[in-house]
Parts: sequence; C-alpha cells; structure tokens
Amino acid sequence: MHFTVLFVVAAALFSAAVPVNAFETCSDADNEQLIELYSTAAETSACAPYSTFMPIGTAAIYWPCDATDCQEVMAQVASGMPDCWYMGNNQKETLQEAVDRCAGETPDWTTSRSSNGGGDSAPSSKPSSSPSSEATDDEATTRPQNPSKKTQDQLQLRT
Repeated sequence: MHFTVLFVVAAALFSAAVPVNAFETCSDADNEQLIELYSTAAETSACAPYSTFMPIGTAAIYWPCDATDCQEVMAQVASGMPDCWYMGNNQKETLQEAVDRCAGETPDWTTSRSSNGGGDSAPSSKPSSSPSSEATDDEATTRPQNPSKKTQDQLQLRT
C-alpha cells in the first residue's frame, strides 16, 4: 500500500516537473514529416553532393562543416522538424546539435532545446565516453532511418 502511494506521488511530482510534451513519441505523421524534410534537403543543390538515398526510402546527409550552404539547409530542416522522441532521441534536438557543432557551438547537454520550455534531456542525448561521440572533426552526420516504417535521427561526428 505504501509503495503504491509513494509511486503515485512520485509520478505526480515528476509529471508536474516535466513539460507535457517533453518526451512525446514521434507519431507516424511526425515520421513522415521527418522523411520528407530530409528528402527535400538531400535534393537541394547545396546538400545533394553529401546525400545518399537509402533503399528504404529515406535520405542520409553527411555534410562537411565547411559546406556552409548545406549547413544552412540543415539548420532550416532542424527548425522545421517536429519536436518528438524516437528510440530515446529527440529528433529535432539531435539534428540541431549537429548543426551547432558545425557552427562551433557546444551543445548544452543538461537542458532540453525543445520548444515547449525545456526540461531534462533524455539520458541517451548525452555523449558517451566513447571517442566516436566527441566532436573533434568537421563533419556532421545525420541519418534518418526507417526501421519498421519509423524514423530515427542519429548524430555522429566522425573522427
């Protein structure tokens, strides 16, 4: 009995502290929008040289940070993306972090960039201790994937 009451109180406190859609899962419509945004960006003259179309109908864009025209396109893509989560990643935040790193900015790993006023980021948004997650080079990599007809936006900075 006490455990249940404690759990309910803890859940109520947590939900009051987190904005309503801070960890909103991407809907099918969100995923379709993500795929469309990436496909459109991949077809621009600025990003086409750095783009690959996958057999599953998505585009991967690997742009070097000195490709400023593509960098601008990807910043626009990030601003137009739905603010949602898929497989532990906030799609919009992940791309924005890649754009920020290319611009020489250091992402704030302690707070959310979500347009709903912030909150703690999901643990998977924090960099791991592996060397491959550190921004030591000038190439940003974003790749939406479509496992089970869903999109996952991943950030990798190649070393």
